[in-house]
Amino acid sequence: MIRRTVDTIIKIFNQLIHLPTRVLMMAALVGVILGSISFLGLTHYSTSRPEYCLTCHYWQGQVSFLEKSIVHPQINCSECHGRHGEWIPRDYQAEPERTDPNCLRCHGGVPKKDIQTFKHNVMKITIPHKNHIELTGGLCSLCHDNIMHDKMAPETNRPRMDSCFACHERTKTSCVKCHPKGSIDLPRQAHVVRSECNLCHKGFEDYLGKIYGISFPHRKHLSTDMPCEMCHSNREKHGGILPKKEECLKCHHEKVQTDCEKCHREGIPSPKA
Repeated sequence: MIRRTVDTIIKIFNQLIHLPTRVLMMAALVGVILGSISFLGLTHYSTSRPEYCLTCHYWQGQVSFLEKSIVHPQINCSECHGRHGEWIPRDYQAEPERTDPNCLRCHGGVPKKDIQTFKHNVMKITIPHKNHIELTGGLCSLCHDNIMHDKMAPETNRPRMDSCFACHERTKTSCVKCHPKGSIDLPRQAHVVRSECNLCHKGFEDYLGKIYGISFPHRKHLSTDMPCEMCHSNREKHGGILPKKEECLKCHHEKVQTDCEKCHREGIPSPKA
């Protein structure tokens, strides 16, 4: 059987070498073209297609998680997860030791200066990258962990505020630290709803700020079911305080000068002085 197969191959080879040179050259050219197309197609599939990634990352579910990002639509998998200089990576890694140096290959100027404007910085956030890089030791992925793959909806591929509060204390960090005055349009509405406040001011219930120089425990007041709009208004100024100091003190003075039911619904105890 083996001898017969070898004889067949030799016979075909002998027939080919007697073909005109022009035919052989055309056949070789077609073979090179088809081989190149196959090679390039395989390369593209193994470095850029989410279906290839899902052969191992099938547990991550939807293909959309591995689609091109809004911020880096032209970047393929190997440029972040492969070794520098490898056209077809021998292995892929997602650890910071692999991805962060790859970030700096394209964004090498970021650690050298305070870049404050970016193409996709729609919120006009001021971020001193130089300081952050020095403090984090150059870990780009510490803030930009969703630069390509965003698990949250809607997908933005930009750092979210919660990642900032992993280091910055929420209740002690002023909004203007990252959002300069006038950089974004703050909501202005007649009714202030607690759930909407929580979108940006998550955890404000534990905020122990001062109003008119007096400590104001938010949680204590919220426990009496007081609505935010009783003290705050967004009509003229975002989060503006409505009552004057004298009005606030009426509820906390030894001699109450006003009707309790104006502030406290029936059956809800009034806060003690």
